Amino acid sequence: MIGINCGSGQRPFREGWINIDCQERWREASDKAGGEFMLSKLIPLPFSDNSVPIVVAHHLLEHFDVADGEAFLREAYRVIRPGGELLVYTPNMEELCRRWLSREIGWVEFRTHTYGAYMGDEADRHKNCWGPEELLKTLWRTGSWLSIERAGNRIIRGADIAGWAFWILDYRCVK
Repeated sequence: MIGINCGSGQRPFREGWINIDCQERWREASDKAGGEFMLSKLIPLPFSDNSVPIVVAHHLLEHFDVADGEAFLREAYRVIRPGGELLVYTPNMEELCRRWLSREIGWVEFRTHTYGAYMGDEADRHKNCWGPEELLKTLWRTGSWLSIERAGNRIIRGADIAGWAFWILDYRCVK
């Protein structure tokens, strides 16, 4: 196993990854990509303590309310092995607001990144938003990480993730 792609949705990772989502409709996309699929809630994660090399939460945290988001981050910390990492990607609400107010982006782009691209299931909607400072504080509060830094436009083997864009907030946490 390379790692776990939590909340895989329409972007499953390829061979060696376990794609987890709460919606059965994403199983076929995972099968086509060659990754393993698990239909599961993400709290608790169905893995042993200190057993996973990497957990990726690519556009997942915004789908949780505050309490469940923090519970998920504690779960990720629990299952990541020492030296392993958590990669978190979420819309950067501060940057989205700044660009919308300065008219650099339009209402549709702002609304889509803020509320989510609803595709027929309530799990598609965003329930929370993050700015850099608040997410960093939350990450430190939910695990005894050795380090937390911006992830940047990192290439992840087998991953199908959106490339870096101004509206993406990204952190890499090492256990």
